[in-house]
Amino acid sequence: MADDLTIRIAGPGDDAAIAAMNQAMDRFYRPGDEPDAAGDVVALMERIRADTQLGTQVALAFHAGQPAGIAFFALIHPGRRLGGLLFLKDLFVAEEARSLGTGEAMMRFLARFAAGKGIRRIDLTAEPDNKGAQRFYERLGMKVRPAVFYRLEGEALARLAGD
Repeated sequence: MADDLTIRIAGPGDDAAIAAMNQAMDRFYRPGDEPDAAGDVVALMERIRADTQLGTQVALAFHAGQPAGIAFFALIHPGRRLGGLLFLKDLFVAEEARSLGTGEAMMRFLARFAAGKGIRRIDLTAEPDNKGAQRFYERLGMKVRPAVFYRLEGEALARLAGD
């Protein structure tokens, strides 16, 4: 890991870095599409901070002062087994920071953060075709748990909500 790598929970002053990392993630995962506008990302972050029922948190990694990685996550305390979990929705490391140990450092940061809150596990999903991510998580000691992943969105969500 590079000595000039820092990781922290993002605050209001980090919206530009969050927007830049979000755009890098969009370009990586959706190369033919236009990335989300920086203003839209900043507006989302403002909405998240204003609504205490939204549990989204963001961790940012900086290499030599420049945004190098981002993690979007939430802490959940289900009653079952009472230990709680950190659900990692997205972890992304900029291409130029991938060989610097940034991803592992971010996971280590999240593990310490979770442990400090009494959280006893981290859950995440990886796309079936993202073999690099799967190797990375398994190298860190994560185990594949058989499950069926469901998503409700768009018209089906609106229909269920009664809209």
